[in-house]
Amino acid sequence: VDDVQWADSASLELISSFVLDFDHLNEADGQETPQCLIVLGAYRSNEVHSDHMLNHYIESFQSSASARVTTFNLEGLTESHTIDLISDSLKLPIRWTRSLASTVHKKSLGNPFF
Repeated sequence: VDDVQWADSASLELISSFVLDFDHLNEADGQETPQCLIVLGAYRSNEVHSDHMLNHYIESFQSSASARVTTFNLEGLTESHTIDLISDSLKLPIRWTRSLASTVHKKSLGNPFF
């Protein structure tokens, strides 16, 4: 789920029910087999302040025994990384992609999702 910082409370409640209320899946098939679900959420940390409702949900996931939460921050790409990425993607030597990659890096400010 991308841009979770813009989700409304009903959407966050739905995600929360998937993550925290997992017992109903075992009841549905009548077996004691463990059920697994991966939820990937992406949000812009600069838009989620301490009082943002998303923080409440993240904290409840982290404190839950039924969920394992792994978080990581993506930093911007350096110009060198952008050059390597574009060169690898286009399968061209760096000497041919350097100008394009430098322009992309300047326009995107190193944002890997631009």
